[in-house]
Amino acid sequence: MFFICRQTHPATGIEHAVSCCFFNSEEVCLVTAGANIVKVFRLLPEGHSKEVNAAGQPVPPKMKLECLATYTLWGNVMSMQSVKSPSSGRDLLLMSFREAKLSVLQYDPTTNNLITLSMHYFEEDDMKGGWTSHPHIPWIRVDPEFRCAVMLLYGKKLAVLPFRKDVTSEEVDPLEAKPLIDSKKNVSFHLLFIHLTML
Repeated sequence: MFFICRQTHPATGIEHAVSCCFFNSEEVCLVTAGANIVKVFRLLPEGHSKEVNAAGQPVPPKMKLECLATYTLWGNVMSMQSVKSPSSGRDLLLMSFREAKLSVLQYDPTTNNLITLSMHYFEEDDMKGGWTSHPHIPWIRVDPEFRCAVMLLYGKKLAVLPFRKDVTSEEVDPLEAKPLIDSKKNVSFHLLFIHLTML
């Protein structure tokens, strides 16, 4: 199969972009994804601008992008969002893949690479509703207060992934949520619902 279809050049287009504290909490970077290529850019000003606009305010200098890192993934990124994680010192990346896969990634300074904190799989037969393939994109959306993330499954169901900074310091959830991972950085993820049907 590799002889029939193979990738000769890495993807150059950009399909998703988020700004987040990728390397540390002090610097905001631009993270882009196109096909299976993830790139991290730093914004640098091109010199100092002394121009002013009509209101007399200084015009910000032009910015340029400096590529700091490039990562190749095993699947094409369908959707990407970032989540604040003050306890770990850098943000988390949520990425979805076909048909209904979700991965929580984070930069690891010791290996200078992306590490997977948790993986979630929603491709059971009862979830597909009898279909063998779905054209719907598994979109990811994050709550503005970073309490949870939601992924759209097969165009009509939702998967809710709540975030808890420290499980030991909070009261037990009234819903029985099974923990999927307890990372070393005191960040854990619990899956709440996967059968919330949209009308």
